[in-house]
Amino acid sequence: MNRKALFGVAFAVLGVLLFLAPGVLAPVCGMKPDGGFMKCHWMDQAEKGIAVVMILMGLLILFVKNKAFTYGIAAANVPVGCYAYLIAWKLIGGCKMPDMACNLYTRPMVYLFSGIYVLVSLFYLFYFRKDLAER
Repeated sequence: MNRKALFGVAFAVLGVLLFLAPGVLAPVCGMKPDGGFMKCHWMDQAEKGIAVVMILMGLLILFVKNKAFTYGIAAANVPVGCYAYLIAWKLIGGCKMPDMACNLYTRPMVYLFSGIYVLVSLFYLFYFRKDLAER
């Protein structure tokens, strides 16, 4: 497996982990007694949507041969990862009480996976900058 493919797999795996984090690995809070959803449910839905984009971007890096295109995808990964972080932190966030499951488990896991995603993207940009300069 070449280096570019390894990064594509890493991006896709991090996207899958982010997709699974709010619902499976660290579930968000349950429904309210009246049948409504808590704030963290909507954070879960937004994170899953972002995770699908992350998976697709990883697959694009894996299968596309054009170096400039894959470099552009990696550059786009940085704001996508930051957006995933911001969804959990401020844009939607979790429940108001700090001892709720979403605040104890889900949000830190989202922070971890989105932070690693951004760092891997930045490393990709740094590592493959010479390949782009050769063109």
